[in-house]
Amino acid sequence: MTRKVSAQQVLDMPRDQAWEKLRDISLAHNYVPGIIKTEIVSSQREGVGASRYVYRNANSYIQETVEEWHEGEGFLIRLHRGDKPAPPFKQGWFRYQLDEQGTQQTLLTTSLKYELPW
Repeated sequence: MTRKVSAQQVLDMPRDQAWEKLRDISLAHNYVPGIIKTEIVSSQREGVGASRYVYRNANSYIQETVEEWHEGEGFLIRLHRGDKPAPPFKQGWFRYQLDEQGTQQTLLTTSLKYELPW
């Protein structure tokens, strides 16, 4: 059974400014709690196919690869470790979505869609 959890946060900046920060997938450690380091592991740095390792500590990481890219709005990443799913998931994806919230604010919606092996 696939499950989904989401959270929303209003950002005090216009959407284009929020997108300029979000589109740099090498910065996840600056805004994802528990992540200490981000490393780009693909030749491309953005768009479909861009991939990164996100580290929880010096030895523990998961790989995240962009599967959808919506310029100015957000992206969908698949959580994995090489050809295998990222523990503890059977499958897992994370979506970042930006929507205008007035002229000087942006609504950030983050969603985790996942399936557990049991």
